[in-house]
Amino acid sequence: CSSLTHVYYGGTESDWGNISIDSYNTSLTTAIRYYYSEERPTIVMVVEGMWWHYDEEGNPVIWK
Repeated sequence: CSSLTHVYYGGTESDWGNISIDSYNTSLTTAIRYYYSEERPTIVMVVEGMWWHYDEEGNPVIWK
């Protein structure tokens, strides 16, 4: 997908680092990534990465 801009990844930042992505897939490697977290991230986590969770209706929501 050449127009990919955001990725809501179901794992951690460390998990993402273990994925093998070919160099031609720049849309995936340059997209803004959000990592899943059931609990509200601490301030340190927010600074280090972007996080998301499911709201009460099952919709993905970015932790703020």
